[in-house]
Amino acid sequence: MAVKRNDFDELNRRKNEWVQLRQKHQQLVNASSQEERNQVIPNTPTEGPHTQPATTGERVSNFFYHHKVPVILITIGVLFIALCCYLFFSAEHYDMEIVLYSDIGFEEEQLTTVTEELETLSQGMKEDGGNLTISFNDINSASNQMDMNAGYQTRLNMSFYLDSSFLYLCSEDAYQNLSEMEDVVLADISSLGESENLEQNRYRINDNPLFQSIAGDGDLYLIACDASMVDEGNLDQYQQALDLLQRIIAAEAE
Repeated sequence: MAVKRNDFDELNRRKNEWVQLRQKHQQLVNASSQEERNQVIPNTPTEGPHTQPATTGERVSNFFYHHKVPVILITIGVLFIALCCYLFFSAEHYDMEIVLYSDIGFEEEQLTTVTEELETLSQGMKEDGGNLTISFNDINSASNQMDMNAGYQTRLNMSFYLDSSFLYLCSEDAYQNLSEMEDVVLADISSLGESENLEQNRYRINDNPLFQSIAGDGDLYLIACDASMVDEGNLDQYQQALDLLQRIIAAEAE
């Protein structure tokens, strides 16, 4: 069957078109600028200009779109720091802390009564002539057992080195436990008064009217840590604690 002339011409036309397309493709690949590409294909679209955001809202939106992860992380960090500062500065700070370490459980009302008595007794002891603010740090007081495990011992050891924790109100068993700690030194307080309840390093408070609200069947003792356990910068507060203890002992005879 003979090939028609028209078919042969059509094949040549398609072949020429394919060759031209190949040449233009190669020219586009080799073109180094938009102008050279336009010379090969005049209708090649050009890249539009990069416009800057016109309004403040657009700039903010654009900034947040590109930096949203660090912005969120920084915001969370700032809020966390602000919360910590709020909790620290809004918390009530006391002039003196007495650590309550006993196997006897006390009601909050009982401790509040003792606190008010001691704060009244401290009249004029602050630098401005006012009364001290006093709190009790309750450690293992309601457990009904003196289980000196590592957790309680760690808390007691740490409390000795706090700025305002120099006095301890203890039961008999708690006093024995403290006396047996190798890294705890109790102060000799025998020179702070003349009470028969005052021993070398402890004072029995059961007969003291300041502690009537918590006086019961078990003996309770006030003790102080030795000055050797106190940082030099806290010696004034330590002396203030001993002065309060001296007033407490004197109040027994009143």
